[in-house]
Amino acid sequence: MKWLIVSAAAGALLGLGSCATMSADQCLAGDWAGQGFSDGASGLSMSRLNDHAEACAKHGVTPDAASYAAGRDRGLVRYCRLAHGFRAGNTGSGYGGVCPAWLEADFMPAYRDGQSVHGVEQALTNAHSRVASLGAELEELDDKIPAKQAEARAFPQSVRRLVIVHSGWTDQSSRSMRPVVVRRRINSSAWS
Repeated sequence: MKWLIVSAAAGALLGLGSCATMSADQCLAGDWAGQGFSDGASGLSMSRLNDHAEACAKHGVTPDAASYAAGRDRGLVRYCRLAHGFRAGNTGSGYGGVCPAWLEADFMPAYRDGQSVHGVEQALTNAHSRVASLGAELEELDDKIPAKQAEARAFPQSVRRLVIVHSGWTDQSSRSMRPVVVRRRINSSAWS
């Protein structure tokens, strides 16, 4: 029974690890230019065709690399636009260097600007989180103050006197000076 459960789990993991990039219907339809356009518009590299070839080999279909590349080139024209560059940088998306040089000249400055905005937004989010955390910590400490004050007030007067009497003072002049210091130390220790 245990072997059956382990086998089923391993099979499920293998199935997840080999997710097909294209369905059987997509492979059999053979719209390689359309698939290339879609992948190019998503900013995927040409190596994506290898994934499609592997997925479609199970169905006996071989991709048309020339149609795929032509479609992908058209898709990259859509992907490598100024506005998309900014959006990709602003969302923290990576850039795989897929844009042709003639499109990358506009794409990259916008992408870097988007990354800058993304970095500032992340810093702002982190600062808000830190402020909220410190605010909660402050409230927690504020809640403890009345209890500590009550402890200090409840500290028995007899214990305060006992500390003064047992500290070994013999002359009157030091007694009049030291009890203040001792009381302050006792009272301040209630705060720590």
